[in-house]
Amino acid sequence: MPEERPQEEIDLWELFSVLWHWRKVLLAFVVIGTLLAGGVAYLIPNTYQSEARILPLGGEGSKLLTYTLTKSATGFSGMASLGNLALQNARSEILGALSGQSLYLDIVEKYHLTQRISAKTPQEAAEKLRKMVSFQDDPKTGVIVIRVKGRTPQEAKELGEYVLKTLKENLRNSFVNSLQNQINELDKIMASTKDTYVLNKLENMKLNLLEELLEAQIDPDWKFKVVDPPSTPVEPSSPKRLLILGVGFIGSLFLGVFVVLLMEYVKSRRGASP
Repeated sequence: MPEERPQEEIDLWELFSVLWHWRKVLLAFVVIGTLLAGGVAYLIPNTYQSEARILPLGGEGSKLLTYTLTKSATGFSGMASLGNLALQNARSEILGALSGQSLYLDIVEKYHLTQRISAKTPQEAAEKLRKMVSFQDDPKTGVIVIRVKGRTPQEAKELGEYVLKTLKENLRNSFVNSLQNQINELDKIMASTKDTYVLNKLENMKLNLLEELLEAQIDPDWKFKVVDPPSTPVEPSSPKRLLILGVGFIGSLFLGVFVVLLMEYVKSRRGASP
């Protein structure tokens, strides 16, 4: 008497038999699904991504603030803490500017990018540009990586340069305006007092602020240093055409198996009906 095969082997054999019986339908699903995925992958336009690396720099800040904190600090540890504080402030300002909307609105308006980004208003263009920019902060190396997408390699690189240039200008202008306001306040106080001692102190403070103002205006590495300028991408970053084809193939295969088994079930039910 022949030995019976285990139930699992019988089920697998029956499954294979069903799939082989409906192989043409299954093949049609796989071919059509893969072709559709290939068409979608082909129609999606290429997107290129430029990458730049910047290093936030510490030591900036108001000379008046530096003078006050240094007086209260003791030894080199106090100076190191002051430097770390300035570095953290610079990093926070950079990340905050990259996360906000005003930076991208300034870029759109300065370089007239509304129509180029296919937007109706500068605000809409700024929102689209913000979504084209991503950044990553590496606390181990201290480097901030900024990635900008574009429809062509040249556009991606150019937009990356716009981001870095406008970022530095905005940070510089914000700091310069703050220093100028402090200088104006000192001028008001100096105009209202005749005490020689107080005037000398205020004059020294003003000189420190003016020195900081000049440094902020001429320092090319203000707030951050460009470690690697925006790159010119060689290969598109998206779409991942091979991945889309793979997903289309596997998805259509599973769908085809499901439909075939459903058709076989319906067929068997009809055959079992009286």
